[in-house]
Amino acid sequence: MCDESREQIKHAIRHFRLPAYEEITDVGLYLDQTTRYINEYMFPLSEDMTITSSMISNYVKRQLVPNPVHKQYSRDQIATLIGITMTKNLLSLDNIYILTHNYKDYSARELYNCFRDELNKALSSTFGIEDQSTDTADTDDDILLIRTLTKAVANKIYLDVCFKAIASNGEVSLPPKKHRDSKKNKNGIDYSSVPVSDLDGPC
Repeated sequence: MCDESREQIKHAIRHFRLPAYEEITDVGLYLDQTTRYINEYMFPLSEDMTITSSMISNYVKRQLVPNPVHKQYSRDQIATLIGITMTKNLLSLDNIYILTHNYKDYSARELYNCFRDELNKALSSTFGIEDQSTDTADTDDDILLIRTLTKAVANKIYLDVCFKAIASNGEVSLPPKKHRDSKKNKNGIDYSSVPVSDLDGPC
C-alpha cells in the first residue's frame, strides 16, 4: 500500500460524526426528507452506508420501524433508521428485526446513544486514532451485542475505505465499468441497481 493510500485511510473518518440522540431533529420529517437527512450523515463514509426511500418503506412494511404518524417520521424512528442504515449490509432483515425488538427495557434515547458511543469507540480503535479497548468481563449481554455489532460495522467501513484508497490511487486498476455493473442472474434479471437491503435475501 502506498503512502497516499495510508494517508487517505488515516483521515477517512475525520468528517464523519453521528448526531447524539438529542441532536436529531424533533420536527417530523416526510419520507424524502428523512432519506436526505440520514444520508447527509452517511455521506462521508461509503455508498454502502446510504439509504433510499424505498428501503425505508420496506423497513416499515417489515415492522423494523413503526409506521410514520401522518406520514412523518419522529426522532425515535430516525434514530432507529440511522442504526439500520449502518448495519443493513452486515445483518439480514430478520436479524435487524430481532435487534430492533430486543431492547424493550431501553428507551430509544438510551439505545441509540449506546450504539453511537460504541461505534465511536470502535471506529477510533479500528482506524488507529486512539486505543479504545474495553474490558468485557462485566459487560451486560445486551451491551456486548451492540459492542460486537459496532466493531463489525467499524471493520466494514475500514475495509471499504482501504479498497477505495487502493483503487483511487491507481495501485490496482478496476476493469471497465461496463464489465462490473451487470449483475444478471440465471433468469436474465439485472439486480445491479437494486439495493441489497431491498431484496428479500434470507428473510
